[in-house]
Amino acid sequence: DMSLSRELLQKAAEQSLMDAQFLLGQMCAVGEGGEANEEEATRLYRRAADQGHTEAQNIFGQRLVDGIGAPPDAVEALQWFALAAEKGCVPAQYNYGRHLLQGEGVTINGGTAAHWLRLAAVAGHTEAQFVLADAYDSGLVFQHNPKEALKWYRKAAEAGKIEAQFALAVSLECGEGCVPDVEEAVKWYDLAGENGHAPAQFNLGVLYLQGHGVVPDDEKAVHYFKLAAEQGIANAQCNLGAMYERGRGVEEDHAAALKWYESAAEAELLKAQYNVAVMHHVGRGTDMDMTKAVEWYERAANHGHATAQYVLATLYHHGEGVEANPKVAAKWYRAAAGQGVAEAQLL
Repeated sequence: DMSLSRELLQKAAEQSLMDAQFLLGQMCAVGEGGEANEEEATRLYRRAADQGHTEAQNIFGQRLVDGIGAPPDAVEALQWFALAAEKGCVPAQYNYGRHLLQGEGVTINGGTAAHWLRLAAVAGHTEAQFVLADAYDSGLVFQHNPKEALKWYRKAAEAGKIEAQFALAVSLECGEGCVPDVEEAVKWYDLAGENGHAPAQFNLGVLYLQGHGVVPDDEKAVHYFKLAAEQGIANAQCNLGAMYERGRGVEEDHAAALKWYESAAEAELLKAQYNVAVMHHVGRGTDMDMTKAVEWYERAANHGHATAQYVLATLYHHGEGVEANPKVAAKWYRAAAGQGVAEAQLL
């Protein structure tokens, strides 16, 4: 009877028994044996923490960070993390190290952050392993160390951290901290992709399209591009559009191609914006519409797409879809020429 257990713990907690305060705090937090009460849970965690209960100190610190049952206070939270970390609480070591790394409630201190994150990582804390790896990989706080990054990415990946599986795959593919091993990279991309990691799915699509580390397979490329595209990865949407437009790995379907190009274009992918313009310009997958074509050429050109700048220049030069305007044409010819478009340089 959980309600009876809660009643008994309440009596024990009133006698200042810290284990009872901690357990009752847990019950109040999740609504076990009675109604959930976050404020009471936080109060009980604090009472237990004040008496030296290590786990309560870490949990109370986290509740202060999140503002659960008490006003947010990152500075005080850090003090509780430090107390628990010093007593060997692995989650607190991770929390303390992460906050020192990110400068939350304290000035960034890379050396001390590395100490606590490493202690937690060595103890098998997956999130600590990943954060430590990412810090070595980025080089923003720690000195850039690809080998250390690879080591900790691998440990976190083997523990099932999806983001670590992807990061490990990228390192293996690019040879960061190791000799390039695309075949092993594919294995880790697969694991992350199976768990819905969209960038991993996109990278798998590229590998199957190029036949890099795998046997070329357009149908598999389409499969992975579609998985990533449906999760909003603009490059995957654009590549999927190209596969539909060219009939690679899927039946040719210009309307479907345009749909995916438009999705990527709305996400400000320049290549996709240019492709949408071309589709409207030539009437592929839709009726020819020069007004829409010009709109998309201008959108891509304004963001620096060199070919769009050149095509837009020719449209203004010849008055195709727009009123002829030599000054505007010259502007876009110059822009395209400045980016190395040979045809624009000859005019």
